[in-house]
Amino acid sequence: MPILRIVAVTLGLPLLLGGTSAAWAATTLESGHPVVWWSAANWSGYVVTDTAPYTRVTGEWVVPRIANTLEPTASAAWIGIGGWSGNGLIQAGTSQNVRADGHAHFDAWWEILPATATVIPGFVVKPGDQMFASIVQNSHGQWWTISLDNLTTGQLFSTVQRYHGLETSAEWVLEMPTPALAHYGQRQ
Repeated sequence: MPILRIVAVTLGLPLLLGGTSAAWAATTLESGHPVVWWSAANWSGYVVTDTAPYTRVTGEWVVPRIANTLEPTASAAWIGIGGWSGNGLIQAGTSQNVRADGHAHFDAWWEILPATATVIPGFVVKPGDQMFASIVQNSHGQWWTISLDNLTTGQLFSTVQRYHGLETSAEWVLEMPTPALAHYGQRQ
């Protein structure tokens, strides 16, 4: 069974999204399979498609600090399966947002498209926290276990969900889900 495992390192956000700041994210592949670096107008990351079906993906990243701003901004780091070649996607990650009140807010979430993201209630996420996420197909076929672990605090979340999408890709993505990317500060 193909596995995409991503390990935390520091990346410059300019490389990711053409911005002028830095972020922390996961990018080193240990599966031995060819990885393709992709980017689009609102995201960039790694996609593996050569040894489908994908039944497992894991990733680690450090939740970045973001600056309070006058306008709402957002970013998200996530892992997923099936998003490259279809409209179905199972994913889990963290979001770093500045809301309309101008203050930074952090969440952990999971999502199975086309449904909207489910924020995990009571799951605390702060800048500097090391996160571990996994999405694993259970032996029951279309049932999948989605897990998020805050390695810094020891908080763990897990849910079993039904996923009917394609298993033709495994992804790690840093995304700008709104028109304004969260401000990560200046590169040092």
